[in-house]
Amino acid sequence: MGLGTILLLEYALQLTTLALLFLTVEGAVRAVAAVVSGETLPSLPLHALAFLQTRIEAHGRELRLGKRIRDEAHLTANGESLQIASCRPKPWTQMTTIAYEGECYKLIKTEEGSPPRLFVYTLRKKPVSEVIRGLYSYDPDEPLRPRN
Repeated sequence: MGLGTILLLEYALQLTTLALLFLTVEGAVRAVAAVVSGETLPSLPLHALAFLQTRIEAHGRELRLGKRIRDEAHLTANGESLQIASCRPKPWTQMTTIAYEGECYKLIKTEEGSPPRLFVYTLRKKPVSEVIRGLYSYDPDEPLRPRN
């Protein structure tokens, strides 16, 4: 009498059967999500591979940029410009206002630096009458805090 149950378990625990069961359940979930929300979900194995690839590329990029060190920020002699040398790129654009030590600056130019600080940013004090479109509070220690 128990032979049927044993054979069913033996069939159900084969790799091919488990893969087909997984794909059937995943397909059903994706179909329901497509009908309910109107959007298709990504395939779980491909999504997992894409996630893994993204993590590996981020790790490789981090290794290529080198060790994280504190930024160097220098005011020019006239005090109107600020030069920041960093080991990591900043998300600043011409439209970004950078706040540093109670002053507001705007990005003038970006240059390549020498290792270990490969990114050099030149900032100029922002006139009081100029519009602030996006404010970024800058801290020279921010490269020491890794982004996730």
